[in-house]
Amino acid sequence: MSTVINKPVLLKATAGEQVTLEVKSAGAGAALFAWATADCYEQLSDAYTFMELRKVSPEAGDVLYSTLRRPFLTLAASSPPRAIDLLLHDRWHERPKSASILWDIARDQGIVSPSVKDWPYAINLFVSTRVTQSGDLVDEALVAPAGSQIRLAARVDMILALLPARDGSLSFAP
Repeated sequence: MSTVINKPVLLKATAGEQVTLEVKSAGAGAALFAWATADCYEQLSDAYTFMELRKVSPEAGDVLYSTLRRPFLTLAASSPPRAIDLLLHDRWHERPKSASILWDIARDQGIVSPSVKDWPYAINLFVSTRVTQSGDLVDEALVAPAGSQIRLAARVDMILALLPARDGSLSFAP
């Protein structure tokens, strides 16, 4: 069973649990934040993931790392192959706005989360960053077709926070 995301959402995932995100309409995208339930300051880290993988687009089987440089999530499957981007954190939403929105939701649901000023950076789903010959970063929507999926496996108990780029464009299923 899947649930369409038409607004920001927080999902609880236990260690070993897999969450599938599926594109419902072409051009969908989302910002993904995550933090450990045991310590909200252990967060999904785009920087440590980039340093460990030495690439900006993780592929199926790659591990995404936390701010403590521990394995945090595994990219179990990805279609298209490079549907996650570790650069240009504000592709879908500006960080201060997304932090404020998600912090309010966490507070309203009684979920312990980082303070707004300590909010983690997002990784972008269904987007690609291109590096030009002059070294500039240019973000481009992948325009993933309907049915494209990303499946993530939690390595620790965590909260996944998703901000969809468009209403009704993504769904998730545990």
